[in-house]
Amino acid sequence: MAATTSKNSMKVLDPSKGDRTVGWDPSDEGEVQRARELFDELRTKTGHMAYVLEDGRRGRQLTEFDPTAREIIIAPPLRGG
Repeated sequence: MAATTSKNSMKVLDPSKGDRTVGWDPSDEGEVQRARELFDELRTKTGHMAYVLEDGRRGRQLTEFDPTAREIIIAPPLRGG
């Protein structure tokens, strides 16, 4: 029986371009690095907020990329008006 790889995911919410999902295999350093770079870019350059879902319903805010997180949600910054 072949081994299966687990894909973790980062859902990027973007009302202007549409939502997208980025996946990575935690055992693949290249995929982890690409996901980390996207996470860092969105957090630092555009002010997106990141959350990890812990039990499918509740979450907590992330300030650093966690390659072991099963699901990360990246939300755009709130704009006042």
